[in-house]
Amino acid sequence: MKHSLTETFDIEFPLFAFSHCRDVVAAVSRNGGFGVLGAVELTPEELRVELDWIAAHTNGRPLVSTSLCLMQQLVKTNPLVKLIW
Repeated sequence: MKHSLTETFDIEFPLFAFSHCRDVVAAVSRNGGFGVLGAVELTPEELRVELDWIAAHTNGRPLVSTSLCLMQQLVKTNPLVKLIW
């Protein structure tokens, strides 16, 4: 199916699945859609494990993770960022 979204994101279908479940993200990406992992609550280590698992199950298809891990780490370690955040 040709659409500006399919061309922009290099996917077969204009289907975006936002989920905290890595199985759903991998299945959608593997089958031509765009899986988005909701990972705001994950630590950087947990995020790496999830992304590695998804990458191993998507046959190189596109995916993305929505994550505030880096911001969470900055808030914890930087008093100035903590005040702003």
